[in-house]
Amino acid sequence: MKSGVNKIIASSEDANKAAKVELSDGQIIETDIVIMGVGVGPATGFLKDSGFTLERDGGVKVDEFLRVPSMQNVYAIGKSSTHTV
Repeated sequence: MKSGVNKIIASSEDANKAAKVELSDGQIIETDIVIMGVGVGPATGFLKDSGFTLERDGGVKVDEFLRVPSMQNVYAIGKSSTHTV
């Protein structure tokens, strides 16, 4: 990936809610929700019937900006050697 995640910035109104994601290139993405997965494989089983297209390994396909191509204003972040997270 060309960019990683530096940090998730909490909402100034409610510290328990994510509001922004700062990428390693300095770009800040405004969010309504952040789904973060950590581990050796994607934990995306809960997305099975949600409208997301899952790859064979369960990952969510994204473009170089971590956007989910089939859904407007949806980003997916994870650790991967390709553009599938």
